[in-house]
Amino acid sequence: IETAVGFFIIFVLISIGVPIGMAFGFLAFFLAIWFKADPSYLMPVTFTKIRSVIILSGPLFVLLGSLIYLSGYDSRLVDLVDSILGRIKGSLGSVAVVALAIFGSITGAISAGIACIGTIIIPKMVEMGFPRGYATALIACAGVLGQLIPPSVPMIFYALLTGQSIPAVWLSTVGPGILVVIIYIILNQIMTRNY
Repeated sequence: IETAVGFFIIFVLISIGVPIGMAFGFLAFFLAIWFKADPSYLMPVTFTKIRSVIILSGPLFVLLGSLIYLSGYDSRLVDLVDSILGRIKGSLGSVAVVALAIFGSITGAISAGIACIGTIIIPKMVEMGFPRGYATALIACAGVLGQLIPPSVPMIFYALLTGQSIPAVWLSTVGPGILVVIIYIILNQIMTRNY
């Protein structure tokens, strides 16, 4: 019953707009009082959970993505991929897919790749005659590649929670990630025959 009560409280608090950290803090306080649990175990357990180097990798990947964006290296990455794939008709979409895959493998986060590469590629695609909806959808779909191509923050957390080896979890998604990149490029070429 504790688990059901906990899920209900978290759901209600987050639904009404309480910040997640405060919602979990209130939940811990409520469960300690309601079920007469000893609250002295909360501090040691919390400390041992957050002192993990693996958990620290999540914010560091986001920081790396922000630094790459602020330094302007994201546009250089797009230019590099464009110099390789730029001769193919309708290639700007393929450039977006490959750039997102590379950027996702550098930062390990979806939002960083979409924010950095999307702000560069979408205006260029619109200038070349692509519909804005198509350009936005392509960036949004290809942004998932940041989850598949290692290093990936969600894969780190999955390995941490399930007790798996992080390199094994990362290597398990390399093949599917490359396959998805190829499929997106082929679909982009089919969809952009007239552009």
